[in-house]
Amino acid sequence: MSELQINPPLTQADFAERQTALSQKISDLKHELSEISVKIRGLEDRNGEIRKSILSSNIELLDLETEFDLSRCESIISTLKTCQEKLHKFDIVCAQISQIREERQKYLLHDAALEKDLNDYLTFAAQAKAFINMLPLNNYRQSLEDAHQKMEQRVSPLINLDEHEKSLLAEYRLDIQIYIARNISDNIVKWILPVHLLELVAQDETKNGIAIDLFNTLIYVETEPDWHITASYQEEWCGFFVYSIKGESGGEKGLVQMTKDLILGLQPRSLPDIHPSININVEEIPWNTCLIGIGRSKVRSEIITTEMQETDVIEKGIVDSSGLFTQRDVVSWERPLKTSTKSNWSVSGRRLRTLLMRLIAKGNVGTNGIAEDTLWRGLPETHLKLIKDAVPILVEHGLLTRLEIKGQETMQVSINPSMLTEVQGLINRDITAFWEGLIR
Repeated sequence: MSELQINPPLTQADFAERQTALSQKISDLKHELSEISVKIRGLEDRNGEIRKSILSSNIELLDLETEFDLSRCESIISTLKTCQEKLHKFDIVCAQISQIREERQKYLLHDAALEKDLNDYLTFAAQAKAFINMLPLNNYRQSLEDAHQKMEQRVSPLINLDEHEKSLLAEYRLDIQIYIARNISDNIVKWILPVHLLELVAQDETKNGIAIDLFNTLIYVETEPDWHITASYQEEWCGFFVYSIKGESGGEKGLVQMTKDLILGLQPRSLPDIHPSININVEEIPWNTCLIGIGRSKVRSEIITTEMQETDVIEKGIVDSSGLFTQRDVVSWERPLKTSTKSNWSVSGRRLRTLLMRLIAKGNVGTNGIAEDTLWRGLPETHLKLIKDAVPILVEHGLLTRLEIKGQETMQVSINPSMLTEVQGLINRDITAFWEGLIR
């Protein structure tokens, strides 16, 4: 049997040495932990700063994209106005030609033989020199020249009118600019024409004949064999007429080329025998640019539709500028919502998105709060109540934080830094599970 080995007793010196070593180790680890905690707090602060910076950059990007779309809209509007003016000039030319032909007809009604005499004159004039040189004697030649001059005096009113008509047509080329936008996922196509909607509504062919003809030519797209169209409707884009269809095309011909082919067949109904020289340019624009212009028109039409609606906007829709929001915000919230059936986007989402964008822009995140009543101050009654009711819910869900400031009776609120990801999601219209119940 082996003997039981017993460790030598721990001496006071050994105990003190090991105790000191362990104590030092613990102290070093605590110090390291403290340094790590400081670094973590610094990283958390930096994390919050980066998230805020990302949000601010996203908002700047959205603003930049909107500014670019708006500037593009202005450029398109300018081009359409120029084209519209040219269409009006063409209508003026057509009216002048009609007047010329009426005057010509009056001459013929008064003297039916004028048309035949004009044809004889023109036939002789084309070969007058050869005819005259064939005559043997000068007196015969002189008699023929005298007769030709008398005939010229007789038919000169018709000659002058015909030359005037030719000069009008020779000077003019029909320039047409059309813009196309399409939403491929929803099978929607929109054509923006250089024609004011009111011109088509008025149906005044004496002033807007070519505009009406342009529209009537374009709608032949509905007869294209490669298109299966389920709906067509009319809209307004910054005052200009929009022809919209919903449908699918199984053909190989591109949308731009199909449009050109249709318009090249344009024939003015006021003067069916005239075939004007047509220069057509068809340009496809981004869908968002198209929607911005349509949105502008809807806001305009909502305000001016009736005097009652206009009064309501003036009396009930005024926004106090001391709050976060503007009159434009309220108008955009009340704009008709156009989303797909699968979308969870809502008017409530619009309001909350605007609210969060304003708070981010003012830097109301973390400890930098804003008076709670500022969130709904100055809003029309309906929106005021909805924002006011939404704030406690956002606080309850941890998105907003209430701050109690010494010396101030009014509670302040700010965005919870830990919820910046959800804030960014709503700003980008990304409806996560967090937002689904809140924006319905």
